[in-house]
Amino acid sequence: MRGMDMSAQVDGGKDADACNEDIALAGVGPYLLNGRDHGQLTEDETEILSGRILEERMVPARQTLVRNGDTLDFSMLCVEGIISRFLDDASGRRQLLSIHFAGDFLDLHAYPLKSLDHDVGTLTDVRVALMRHTDLEALQHEHPSIMRKLWFATLLDAALHRKWVWRLGRLRAVSRVAHFFCECHARLTGVGLSKGNSFDLGLTQADLADVSGLTVVHTNRVLRELRERGLATFRDSTVDIDDLSALWKLGQFDPAYLYLSEEALKRVWGQGEGDPLTSRSNVGFSDRSGLDPAGFDKRANGSRRDV
Repeated sequence: MRGMDMSAQVDGGKDADACNEDIALAGVGPYLLNGRDHGQLTEDETEILSGRILEERMVPARQTLVRNGDTLDFSMLCVEGIISRFLDDASGRRQLLSIHFAGDFLDLHAYPLKSLDHDVGTLTDVRVALMRHTDLEALQHEHPSIMRKLWFATLLDAALHRKWVWRLGRLRAVSRVAHFFCECHARLTGVGLSKGNSFDLGLTQADLADVSGLTVVHTNRVLRELRERGLATFRDSTVDIDDLSALWKLGQFDPAYLYLSEEALKRVWGQGEGDPLTSRSNVGFSDRSGLDPAGFDKRANGSRRDV
């Protein structure tokens, strides 16, 4: 895609026209980097960044925003709704690579890369804000503190990707789904997009299978197990968590990689038992247990078991 004609990227004639509707600018919104341990925007920085928005688009659910390999001269911020990154194999089977909510930049790394190696599509009706790369470059020189915070946002993306790789590679099926539900709950509640333990994901059961690397049949069995164990229910795209503490334990969930502030983490924990802030594993250089003098882990790679 060249220039700002995003309609060329949207599947379907009438739906493509819908995303060209002129709408009043809402700015970057209240959720960008909200509730983070580092990088939270000041009011002045939010105003400056909002002033760099070229335009906003309303895009219907289940439409492609950016295609793999397209040339880009702008980046998009999700202001409302839920969006995914994904790749399809040669037979058309899809792997969802990440889920993005309001306040997430979808393709900020396209600023230096100028194209993406995956597709970006909407899961629900969304509102996206477009920023030219030339304006981001000007920000880099005029307001370096803002660009450092946007860099922090891309590092959060990288942290999420690492955790998704770990989840698919190391957890069994039911724990994968449990971890995914815990992650989405923490992200939504931490930034103020949700209250309590019920939230909508805009996902079908087939989407959940694509997220978890499972078949739809296996995913159905996993959801039944979570329901029968009294941990969580997934129905009509909505997740209801009944036992947050047990779900965290089953999914081996530690929210440290989300870099939420202490206040945000307490919002996330809500009615969970205990204090999640005291359950983290923190190993400093003064604690040499399990470390050699250079600070490297001496355990055999890939295993904590004695051979």
